[in-house]
Amino acid sequence: MTKARFYKTSAQVLACAFLIAGWANMYATPLPQAGGAVLNISNMTGSLVGLSNVCVNWNSAAPCTNPPFAVQDTISGSDPALFTVGSTAQDTIKSLPAGVVLPLIDFLTVQSPLPGGLVHFDLISVVIPAVPLNNNCTVFAVGAICSPGGGSPYILVQASANQVAISFSTTEQAYTGTSGVGYNAATAYNGIFTTQISGLLPNGQRVTVPNVLSFMGGGGVLTATWSSTHSH
Repeated sequence: MTKARFYKTSAQVLACAFLIAGWANMYATPLPQAGGAVLNISNMTGSLVGLSNVCVNWNSAAPCTNPPFAVQDTISGSDPALFTVGSTAQDTIKSLPAGVVLPLIDFLTVQSPLPGGLVHFDLISVVIPAVPLNNNCTVFAVGAICSPGGGSPYILVQASANQVAISFSTTEQAYTGTSGVGYNAATAYNGIFTTQISGLLPNGQRVTVPNVLSFMGGGGVLTATWSSTHSH
């Protein structure tokens, strides 16, 4: 099982950390689109800490470090013409430390039946969401939606009386070969990462949006499974 860590840093760090930089290799090939080109990763174990910045450690108890490091993950479902289900040394995901410069090359690598045998996903951005309609981070009502603001990429939803869903979104560029100038020879993707927190928090409080925000904002660690979907 894979572990994820989300660490709390300032909104100012988030605003400055994810910088868009050029990449000057020229041998990329876009992905064919006939089969849908969707990639799914699921049933990964993770930990979350903090909400004002993205810092994710996959399958590691160590703090995030820069430069990012890659660990093996598992592909749970996909377009079989593009991606191979399972887990090999070629199936990897990189950590997202505070201060990471984007694009993050090979954020994901996925075993593939395409020529070359590998699809590369470069991370272009972590999306800062628009404030949702009726945004409310202080209520316990089922269905409540919360965007904490302050540069946080997270959306929290009160899914039931003691369950909260947490998600964040990404933009990516996928290709085989090596990256093209300005990604003119790549396929644009959107990713969404989600986790569900249920029952009681480690401090004994019921899992609600305001309780989760308070616990995580104070540096508390939550453990849960996570999944992601990547589509063009």
